[in-house]
Amino acid sequence: MVINDLEWKDVYVQVNFNNLGRIINNISSNINKYAAPGSDVFFSSKYEDGMVYFMISNEIGTQQTGIQGTKIGLKNVANMMTQMGGSAIYDIKAGWFFLTLAFPYKSAAPS
Repeated sequence: MVINDLEWKDVYVQVNFNNLGRIINNISSNINKYAAPGSDVFFSSKYEDGMVYFMISNEIGTQQTGIQGTKIGLKNVANMMTQMGGSAIYDIKAGWFFLTLAFPYKSAAPS
């Protein structure tokens, strides 16, 4: 695992813990099933226009394993993110998988 540019700010992000758990489970399962064995998984984040973005990418290993996905899990992730006021966008390019989860945030209350 490689963590690049992971930033944490003092903000409030409202989530549904059940949905968030299912999203994390789906992402972990997809990485185990479809990532190239032994390859790194890259994580990063950024804050922009009232949203915090978490980006995850990995090299796809399906060419070696012969496993093909239906993307139903990713559609479920997108639906759950929408229910929480955010979004999930994925893309596949040149043998790599890219996923961005976007959560709306509010500035933390002053202490």
